Amino acid sequence: MIDDLEHWHNLKPPLSPNEYEISLYKKLIGDSSPVCLLGMTKELVNLCDVAIDIHPINIGKPTICDNWENISGTFGAVIGDGIPNLTGLDYVKKVLSVSEKFICRVFMKKQIGMKYATLFLTEFPDNSYLEVTQQDIAMVMWKK
Repeated sequence: MIDDLEHWHNLKPPLSPNEYEISLYKKLIGDSSPVCLLGMTKELVNLCDVAIDIHPINIGKPTICDNWENISGTFGAVIGDGIPNLTGLDYVKKVLSVSEKFICRVFMKKQIGMKYATLFLTEFPDNSYLEVTQQDIAMVMWKK
């Protein structure tokens, strides 16, 4: 899954965020700092201060070559795209242990062209913000 770089780097909407969703990321991040991106979602790179991925690419910002499970430090916000579809909701607690808020899109059903997501969620306990942005896709934010 992780080594399929061609798949991950060539995603188009709805498998990657559209312009409206990018504007929601910006709004929900607000003045949070620093911002950590989980993965290398090209549409979100400009919103982060640092990124974590097992196969980071040059984004002109600090990157940490590691598994998301090893996230550490202190962040104002952690962002990602479809992260709970790969990790499950228990990972939200891990992110909130190092951040004030966790913002991500979540897929509620399998989308055409989706290869690796296996967890399709319809309930988002303890969320601070939830908006369905496309059919079967929601933007969710959790706060400490």
